Amino acid sequence: MKQLRGDIFREASHFFTHADEPQIQSPGKKEFGGIKPLELFVSSGEEASHLYFDPQTYLPAGVSYRTTGREGPVEVQVYWSDYREMDLVKLLHKSAATADWKKVSEATVIEMKHNVEIDASQHISR
Repeated sequence: MKQLRGDIFREASHFFTHADEPQIQSPGKKEFGGIKPLELFVSSGEEASHLYFDPQTYLPAGVSYRTTGREGPVEVQVYWSDYREMDLVKLLHKSAATADWKKVSEATVIEMKHNVEIDASQHISR
């Protein structure tokens, strides 16, 4: 499960920073997260992801991809929603992920601040 959670949050950025000559296709519209998004299929070698965008706002709506879990191949879907504007930038406030269509995580941003001083006493060293 720990590996799966790590894959969910790094897969898309890892893919794009390490892809050699990615191939991009637009396979059409299928339902994802309750909407009919704009979809891009991106592949490079053996790695591939489906990226979904809200057709009204063009904001990212999610990503889906196959990875390997403890028991073999797993289909992962990550859903992004509730974008809110902060200083002219829309920022993601909700995400949820499923593995083989079973919920594995859910996150909601309660408070977001930027350009604030960091309180060193709140820092956790590892």
